[in-house]
Amino acid sequence: MRSLPDGPLSLALVVMTALLAGCGSLKSGRSHSANYQTMNCIELNNGIADTATGISRAAITRENINVPFWVPGGASAKAKLQNRQTARIERFRQEQTLLKTTRASRCP
Repeated sequence: MRSLPDGPLSLALVVMTALLAGCGSLKSGRSHSANYQTMNCIELNNGIADTATGISRAAITRENINVPFWVPGGASAKAKLQNRQTARIERFRQEQTLLKTTRASRCP
């Protein structure tokens, strides 16, 4: 007995499920705002580099979301996924701003 029918619809369902399931792990997993004052200049520089990498990755992911036009609800799913990536980029930018502010006040 098969759980999914053959054809493009089953592929679309599998892809959409994988995309939506993966969104739960999109958080940066970093929240060092309390620890910024204890970081040295090298750690602050590395944190800034990490957030820049995170911004780039999230922006690339946001632009590479492809959902077939014929998938029911595909346009709204794509918009939701793009909005999540945009929110992730904003969190990275806020963290990067805090890191840069701390570095400017403490490092030569």
